[in-house]
Formats: sequence, structure tokens, C-alpha cells
Amino acid sequence: MRSAALAALLAALAPAAADGAGFRLDRLGAPKGLTLHGQTAAGGVGFVLPSDAVQGRPLWYLLHVHARVSFVQGDGEYILSAASDGYTGAQIVFRVGRGRVMTDTLGLVDGRRIVTRPGRTAVVDFRNYAQLRGVRAGRNTLRFELETLFGPGVSTLQILPDSGVETTRILPDELGFQVPRDPVVVPVGGTARLPFRLVRRGGRPDGLALVRLGLPADGLAPAGARTARFARVGSGRYGGFAVRGVRAGSYLVQLFVPRRYNQPSAGIAVVVVEPGRRHLNVPLAAGLGVGLVAAAGLAVAARRPRP
Repeated sequence: MRSAALAALLAALAPAAADGAGFRLDRLGAPKGLTLHGQTAAGGVGFVLPSDAVQGRPLWYLLHVHARVSFVQGDGEYILSAASDGYTGAQIVFRVGRGRVMTDTLGLVDGRRIVTRPGRTAVVDFRNYAQLRGVRAGRNTLRFELETLFGPGVSTLQILPDSGVETTRILPDELGFQVPRDPVVVPVGGTARLPFRLVRRGGRPDGLALVRLGLPADGLAPAGARTARFARVGSGRYGGFAVRGVRAGSYLVQLFVPRRYNQPSAGIAVVVVEPGRRHLNVPLAAGLGVGLVAAAGLAVAARRPRP
């Protein structure tokens, strides 16, 4: 009897093992979730992954944060993070002021979402893919932490019991740019086209994507629309922006996709020359080169989640 009781006690204390449904707090010894306090509130639970666990082979692991946060009176900014085995995979920014709470999230499931609600309490339900190094065979730790950037802190932080680690066979979605590798040359007063290709991989639902043009303060001016709209991306879409040379010099133009998955951006070098100067528009010969894009959540996360 004693050995049976001891075995039952050890089983209750051990981290839960993996299955197809993933791990919820209410199955990891926290039936009511976690309640955290203080300006730096933190807590976590342990769980065990199979001996062959690797991110994306074949399962992908996601961190799920479902939380209710009530803030102390006073303006402030806070970051709620979830990390698996020490690698942050989900971050939520809260900005409190003017009688409202703004919640800002960015991930590979829903892209960027900004929600504002009145009062001093916010409820967030957020998923993002764990980092590659945040998934390993054996014992792991799921840790939640609230960091106060400034402000008086929180009165209550509840990590709700359906939070945890989930599994899926759906690949994370990533967007990226292919842009000219060499400078685009345009004469003062003339125009040039800046071509790009927006590429996509992953298994999440496709949808609307906006590509926006960012120009320097001087030297260049738009010669048409500054936003390209694609109802769907598919495996890739071609587009371009027209710019006009205003002042001779070298400039960097930015292309970016707001609020979609990893929010990719890319730079195109533009050289504006005086009229009559001989030049070669080299991008037409060089073709398009791939712009590197970091996948939020799978690359090593920065301390602050802003790009």
C-alpha cells in the first residue's frame, strides 16, 4: 500500500507527458491557472516532451497565453511573456493610460493585432509558435512573466487554465520580399520603377496583404500609389512602385507589410543623378535578389517585441 501511495504521489508531482492535444495548465497541476502579483510577476509549470520531439518534425508547438490583467491606477507600459525552456515565444505589450488599455500582439498565427478597450482591465488570448530551441525532448518548463517598463504595476494577473502549449501540423506562415540587389538609378526630374515580389510559405489561411512604400524625407518623391493591395498572396505576387528623383544623392527606400505574420520589410537602394549623366539601370540586368526576413517567434526574440 505504501509503495502504491508513493507511486501515485510521484506521478502527481511529475510534469505531464505529451499527447496530441498539447498541454494546458489545468492538466499540468494548475486547475485554476496561475495568479501572479507584483511589478515583476512570474510563474511556471513543467512538462515532458517525447524523446523524438523537434519543432516542426512533424508537430509544431505553439505557446498559448490566455490571461486577464487588471492594472493599478496610473499610466504604464508592461510586457507579458511566455517562454518554453527559457526561449521566449510569445509577448504581449500593454499600454495603460487615458482611461483605457491598449493590447499589442505580433505573431505567426494572426500577425499583428492592436486592441483598445476602456477601463484598467484587459483580456488577451494569444498564440504563437515556440522558438526552435524552445522545444526539446524530455523535461521542459513553461514560464510566464510580466515585466513593468514603467508604471505602478498590476493589481491582478491571472493566467487562465486553458493556457499552455499546443500542437499543430500547420506550418507557420512567413512573408518575405525579393527586391533588386543593386541600386536603382533615376535622374533628377525622372522616374523609375522599384519592382518587388512578395513571397509566402506556410499553411495558415491566405488573405489580404498590403505592401507599403516608405521614402526618405527628401531626395525622392512618389510618382504614384504608396500602397499595393493583394487580396491573396498565394506562393508569390509581383508588384512595384514608381518614384521620382528630386535631389541628387543615394537613398534607401523601405518596403514593408504591416500587421501580417512576421511583418517583413526590405530596403531598395536608389541613386538619383543629375540629368545627362551616363548611367546603367543595373537592376534590369541583375534581376531580383532575395531579401532576408526574420521569422518572429522562431528567431531569437529581442527583449522588446518591436521591430
